[in-house]
Amino acid sequence: ATFTIADLERAARQHLPFVMIVADDERWGIVESGQVPRYGEPLNCLLGPIDFAGVARSLGCLGARVETSDELRQALCQALVERTPTLIHAPICGGIPAVEESV
Repeated sequence: ATFTIADLERAARQHLPFVMIVADDERWGIVESGQVPRYGEPLNCLLGPIDFAGVARSLGCLGARVETSDELRQALCQALVERTPTLIHAPICGGIPAVEESV
């Protein structure tokens, strides 16, 4: 979501009804997955906490943060009946299973 966050404002302005679910592990995972095998560690791709739901609301969209699968189901059902872009922020655990070290 951090690569295209400004697109939310344009979507709100154009009244485009869609739902975006951000599975947030506080990193640019696709960048990290290429860096860890090559350099042994992620380089400048750890983001830290971002309030994606708040950012979405500030750009004219609906925004919700969910912590459980029930909250996700409820937010998704509500978002599907709205006629405006909606972002659902779902924090997840990070990590790249394919390159994690064995214990």
